[in-house]
This record gives sequence, C-alpha cells and structure tokens, in this order.
Amino acid sequence: MKFKALFLIVFVYQLNFGQVETTINETQTPSQNFTYTQFDIIVPFKGNKNRGAYYSDGSRDDNWFVPDGLGAKFG
Repeated sequence: MKFKALFLIVFVYQLNFGQVETTINETQTPSQNFTYTQFDIIVPFKGNKNRGAYYSDGSRDDNWFVPDGLGAKFG
C-alpha cells in the first residue's frame, strides 16, 4: 500500500505544465501582446487517525492518508 501511495503522489506531482517564455531582440518590437492563463487543481491529504481500525463488515482501514477536500484556481 505504501508503494501505491508513493507512486500516486509522484505521478500527481509530474502533472505540471510549464509556461513558455519568448525572448525578443532589443531591435525588434513585439507584434502581439502575450498573455497566459494559469489553472491549478488541489487535492490536500491528511493523516488517517483511524488507521488500523476495523469496519463493521470486518475489513480493515490500512490507508495512511485520506483526501481532505478538493480545490481549484483559475486566473
């Protein structure tokens, strides 16, 4: 389970996008105004305080972390 959680965290952190930077010589004037947009999705995690507890159906809670909401920013 630890391997799956670590793999998920590393995989999610690889889903980032870079911003393209264009260099213009001093003698040239820009023909267009460049704009950019940023978009961000956030899934915070918190430690599972009930780790090791048993559910009513007999299964065990072995998760180290649990999701603590979902967030997004656009701008």
